[in-house]
Amino acid sequence: MTLSHLCGKLPSTWERCAIIGAAPAGVRKAGLPKEFMFGRPLGPEELEIIRSQIEAMDDITAIDDELRGLVERNRPHLRSKLPPEDPPLQ
Repeated sequence: MTLSHLCGKLPSTWERCAIIGAAPAGVRKAGLPKEFMFGRPLGPEELEIIRSQIEAMDDITAIDDELRGLVERNRPHLRSKLPPEDPPLQ
């Protein structure tokens, strides 16, 4: 309980967020994943697993567009290991 609760004053945004353990809109808490894949947030450990798996592969023949974007944003040095992009269907 904060002092503002005891005084009857409405808590500030930061106080409300501290009570529920969240960050205000537009503020990212340190350590939270910023990447999502298939609608699920990815943590640093998962990004590291993806990196090591791509580095271990000799010949990648196909890759999902979402995974390609994730690799290009986070590990641009691994682009050369990815297969060429498919041309858009017309």
